[in-house]
Parts: sequence; C-alpha cells; structure tokens
Amino acid sequence: MPRGRQVNMSVINAIGNALPADSYADIAIKVNLATGKSIGEQEIAGLISWIRKNRMVLGWWIPHCRRGRTMTGSKRLIMQLIEDGGSTFDDADHNDDDRRKDLLSGMFGTVQEAASKLRVTKHTCEHWREKPYVSPARKRLLRSMAIKVSHWEEELRVFAEDLLDAAA
Repeated sequence: MPRGRQVNMSVINAIGNALPADSYADIAIKVNLATGKSIGEQEIAGLISWIRKNRMVLGWWIPHCRRGRTMTGSKRLIMQLIEDGGSTFDDADHNDDDRRKDLLSGMFGTVQEAASKLRVTKHTCEHWREKPYVSPARKRLLRSMAIKVSHWEEELRVFAEDLLDAAA
C-alpha cells in the first residue's frame, strides 16, 4: 500500500467478506465483483498488510499463512476476530483442532521463510568476506555477522520443528 494513500474502507470490508479464500487472486475476484473496482493481487497484498498493521482498530485481521495447501485442506486466508484485550479468537469454534493446525501451519511457513532469508544473508556475508578489496576490519565484522545469523537461522529451524510437532 503506497504511503499517503487513503484506504477505502468499502474495499477493506469487501476483503473481509471475501474470506475465507485460497489465494490473493480469489480475494481480488470477489472484491472486484463486490465493489465494481479493478483491484489486482498486488494491491490486495498491500491492503492485507495494512489490515494486519491496523488489526486493533478494525477488530479483525488475516493471520499469516503458509503458501500452498493447509495441513487440513481448508482455506488458507481467513478472518480472525480480536477481543478488546488484543487476544484473538475464532467465532466458529474455540477448540477446533483443524483450525489450530492451520494456524500453526501458517506460523510454520512464516518461520521457515524467515530462516531462509537468514541463510541468504549468511551466504552474502561469506561472499563479501572473500573479496580482496574488503578491509580486514570489515571482514571480521562480516564473519561475526555470518556466525550470528547462522545461529538465528538454527534457532528458527528448531522453532519451526516445534511448531510442526505441536500441530501433529
């Protein structure tokens, strides 16, 4: 969502009404039909990011989700309501095991993506450390960063495995 641009609340409400959905494309089709506007997947992605940032004001949000199929085969983009204190709950069934598995699946995907980005950062640090024109002080800094990032990546991988165990 571009900065300084006003958010059209009728479009935000149409996104909420389009849920649950399998993809941003599904949401875009439903929103376009409901509003008569032409909104693409990238704009939907930006609006979903805006919804996540403003969830306390809206009273609902769309949790992060894993790409592809969910563990239970249900829709992966869903609306989750927020109570006054900030905790979330499902309006359908608080103890729904499939819902819990889907949420854990979404968290797993997010954690895996973060770990992959850290791995790329580590390789970038190692790559630049090998360049002959990089100063010795900068090389030491890059080595230190690569070690820290490697440790964070491992911590995230362990956390991701714990999420999978919790979902089982």
